[in-house]
Amino acid sequence: LLLDKYDQLNYLEKIGLPVPLFKLLTPENGKIIPHNLGYPVVLKACRYGYDGQGTFVINNAEELAQTWAKFNYPPMLLQKFVPFERELAVIAARSVTGDVAVYPIVETVQKNQVCHRVIAPANINK
Repeated sequence: LLLDKYDQLNYLEKIGLPVPLFKLLTPENGKIIPHNLGYPVVLKACRYGYDGQGTFVINNAEELAQTWAKFNYPPMLLQKFVPFERELAVIAARSVTGDVAVYPIVETVQKNQVCHRVIAPANINK
């Protein structure tokens, strides 16, 4: 599930967590890309994207077609854009013995959808 963003969203939706509307774009869809997500939308590489790499905020159908074409039409995740004030992240890890460590919450600062800076700890109240 950690390797593929589309699989992640399907799983999160299946277990009842809120997720933005999404669909998988595949080469079989052809170059005309109909969807019901409105604009802007977010186009994401299903795999090998990290820290915003492979993520594009798309404002119209022409931009969507051009961006997808740049990558030669691989399967990509298309999801409804969710407006946000800032992005926070937390890492939790569990050892093989069951011990859990939760690291401080951080704020990520994006430039062109790519993580540019991480502020640790995030300036948030408890």
